[in-house]
Amino acid sequence: MKQARKVLAMLIAVTMVLITVPTMTSAAEGDFTIEDGVLVGYSGTGGNVVIPNGVTGISHSLFSGNVSLTSVTIPDSVEYIGGDSFADCTSLTTVSIGKGVSFDDFLSSPSKFGSPFGGCTSLVDIKVNKDNEHITSDNGILFDKSKTYIIAYPQGIPDKYYEIPNTVWQISAGAFRGSSNLTEITIPDSVKFIRWGSFDDCKNLKSITIPATVFEMDDVGLGYFIGNGTWERQKIDGFTIHGVKDSAAERYATDNGFEFREAGSKAFKLGHVTGDERVTIGDALEILKYLAGMNSVVVPDTPSWNAARITGGEKPTIGDALEILKKLAGMSNLIDSPAVNA
Repeated sequence: MKQARKVLAMLIAVTMVLITVPTMTSAAEGDFTIEDGVLVGYSGTGGNVVIPNGVTGISHSLFSGNVSLTSVTIPDSVEYIGGDSFADCTSLTTVSIGKGVSFDDFLSSPSKFGSPFGGCTSLVDIKVNKDNEHITSDNGILFDKSKTYIIAYPQGIPDKYYEIPNTVWQISAGAFRGSSNLTEITIPDSVKFIRWGSFDDCKNLKSITIPATVFEMDDVGLGYFIGNGTWERQKIDGFTIHGVKDSAAERYATDNGFEFREAGSKAFKLGHVTGDERVTIGDALEILKYLAGMNSVVVPDTPSWNAARITGGEKPTIGDALEILKKLAGMSNLIDSPAVNA
């Protein structure tokens, strides 16, 4: 009898342990559907999601619209993030990216936002593993490793003002989309390209100054917000663009019916084709690219155009590029003189 009671007590104890202690099989693992290394499905309840190590890719729009997701950790094994993967995850506040994700992924993935994190209105911090060779984060803002491209400015950052670093020469597609807290932004002279949708839905940004160095502006969404539950753009009342006459900024303002105010023409010195403080081989290359019919900062009736006509011709020539090379060799006196408008 004593033996029976002893066995019964042991069975009760084991039962209690099984009831109170979770099984070793992680519930989270069952939340993920993985095919050939790619994460293609998620059925969890959201919250703090840690993507399993070994996953190599996250499929397009996988978490899109998941309003329960609050943070996500992407392991080092992940090499690419599909377009719109986390779009409209309105409760998502932080993202941690491992060392495997490449920069090209953010440029090539098809996306309505231009960023995997578009529409994440609570996002304030994007962290990147310091050993990632392709992308980096500065104060929660996503850049390529050399900080020449600004990729994603988290929409939930409460700051009203932001100054883009003077290393940046391209504002990538969708970079500032939906940053409704911003009321003022400074674009440095280093910027040459502003890509599509860069400033879509920045509804409190009522004016902006575009430097003369910007020579290519896509359909950037400046001065528009998206409302009424549709994707139709609506103009921001009283939106004003400040810039140099005959510039990409003026053309954008004219094409879109916005007020344009001339900010005062910045006269580049001869040879300073890219607008930098010093003459480099890059200035000569921009002239050569223009002569070859390639995309170049050398565009007619811009400060860069005037700075490129070093020898005084009507158009930049191979001789102008050679003058820059001579300057670098200490053989030219023409460089650094004030450029003359056409």
